[in-house]
Amino acid sequence: MKHLEQAGNPEKTTHETFVKRNKTVFTEITVMMLAPWVSYIAAASFKLSGIVSILINGVFLSYYAKPNISVQATKILHTVYSLVAYTSETIVFLFLGIGCFAIEHPVSEMGWGLPIWTLINLNLARAINIGLVGLIVNCTRPAETRLNWKMLTVMWYSGLRGAMAYALAL
Repeated sequence: MKHLEQAGNPEKTTHETFVKRNKTVFTEITVMMLAPWVSYIAAASFKLSGIVSILINGVFLSYYAKPNISVQATKILHTVYSLVAYTSETIVFLFLGIGCFAIEHPVSEMGWGLPIWTLINLNLARAINIGLVGLIVNCTRPAETRLNWKMLTVMWYSGLRGAMAYALAL
């Protein structure tokens, strides 16, 4: 009898559907936002790497959760993750910019040889790393998908860029 009454009242069924859908979207967003945090806390409690746990959690969420969440939740999560990433990167660059001028750098004690040799060694190490990994990858791929020297050169040239490279430099 209730079923027939609800079917006769489209406003009630539409409202209930809207509430159920929004609760589902809210739950999906909550799980997707809390899962990396919980994995980080769990790893830290066992004295393991929190960064690696977040990375592995991201792989699992991408494989299992991403295909199963709604379009609304996907759009909201994309916006939130983009905002958090942009804000975090901006804060890192802000601190780095302040650090460049607020910290006294003893160039006279270090001399100019240190930065020059550092750049040479970093580029050489990057070239060796990219070359060896490229060789290993090319051994496992078919001929049409192998990395050519042009691609490996671009990978070497691009190297470490962005906020992470600057943060590591400090």
